[in-house]
Amino acid sequence: MDTNIQVHLLPCSITVPDGVTQANVSKYFEPTIQSSAVHSSLGKEVLSASLRGRPLKGTPIQLPTSYRGVVLKEDKDSLSGNILVQEKDIQRTLSIDKTFSSFKYWTLDTHPSQDDKYLTTLKWINISDTLHRPIIITSPSEDSPSQ
Repeated sequence: MDTNIQVHLLPCSITVPDGVTQANVSKYFEPTIQSSAVHSSLGKEVLSASLRGRPLKGTPIQLPTSYRGVVLKEDKDSLSGNILVQEKDIQRTLSIDKTFSSFKYWTLDTHPSQDDKYLTTLKWINISDTLHRPIIITSPSEDSPSQ
């Protein structure tokens, strides 16, 4: 399983022909990426690129320490250790193909900001961790006055 992959979250969907499983991002997209000295409201580096003539602005995003992103692939042969997804009476078996700990988040024309819906979602991970953390109640110290 590949764990050091570059992931790009683009503001579009790309239709690929049947049989094509991966885009050649390293050849056609990554060479157009330029770093700028400007920092976004996120306090992070701003990247510039273009896709089919449309300007993109992006920034690298690190996932929280205890989390990993996954890239799933459909596995039609094996059922062991996989994720079973059922949609409209069709069962599909997915397995983890690759993992990642960071990705590049891209927007059209504007700099990424803290108000972007995808970045706001990542804030909820930290809030959820805090809400579900066990609460440890300690007994009152014997030195404190009793009432």
